Amino acid sequence: MAFFESIIINEYIRFFSIFVGSIFIANLIHLLLNTYFRKKSKETNKKFYKKLQKNSIKPLYILIIFIGLYTALKSLTFFGETSQKWIDTLFYIALILASAALTTKVLAVIVNSWLKKQKHMEKHPKIISKIFTVIIYIIALLIILDYFQIETTP
Repeated sequence: MAFFESIIINEYIRFFSIFVGSIFIANLIHLLLNTYFRKKSKETNKKFYKKLQKNSIKPLYILIIFIGLYTALKSLTFFGETSQKWIDTLFYIALILASAALTTKVLAVIVNSWLKKQKHMEKHPKIISKIFTVIIYIIALLIILDYFQIETTP
């Protein structure tokens, strides 16, 4: 933050610059990943890269914009200390949930493609993906509860 504060004095212009910059970076990463996955899917003729592209890019895009919005909001000084704590808490929860969503989607694509290659496991990928999804979201819930200092161990 100190870097941006020394360059851009007005906090509202700084907020706008950081937020627009995060949208630009998210779009750039979106473009690069789309290009990479399209190229890989054409080279290998596998649906794996198309599924990975479909399931991972949108959550990653949203995650980058969330991080940019959080950074931009932290640069504003008119929020009091209580408001800053609320912003920190809300964005921490959003970051954990968005990371869990991204992880589950990528893991589901990997598990589905791997298990479909196994001849005897053609019917089970959805069940295994759902189990992984539940486990990942339980871990995310435990991380959030730990953030609030709620004891989760017996």
